[in-house]
Amino acid sequence: MKNVRERLEYLKRYKMTIEVKEELDRALETMTDEELEDFSKEFRKHRHTTKDRKEIEWYPTIDRERCVSCKLCYDFCPKSVYSFMDEMVKVTNPYECVLMCSHCTTLCPECAISFPKDEDFIDYIEYR
Repeated sequence: MKNVRERLEYLKRYKMTIEVKEELDRALETMTDEELEDFSKEFRKHRHTTKDRKEIEWYPTIDRERCVSCKLCYDFCPKSVYSFMDEMVKVTNPYECVLMCSHCTTLCPECAISFPKDEDFIDYIEYR
């Protein structure tokens, strides 16, 4: 997993206003990693989608042949994207998935979760 400085640097690939970019650059230049953790949480307020969320097909897909229903994704997801039904983990609330989040893929021991390519969705997020 990337550290906070790498995660914030990664955000520079998105569209952002000059003021927001300057704020991000200033934070990266002057703050410690601990301070950046707090800044990162606050910086999220600048994040907006360019389309209605229901029009953006960013959500997980589960490979049924690989999934062992360990429920790690289900237990992790704070947006309740997953449900556990009929002894299986299923994606039942796909549009609740946080756009560009794919942390559940790092938790899956069987690599059964996949997402679309990041670069196909970069235009749907901006910072202002």
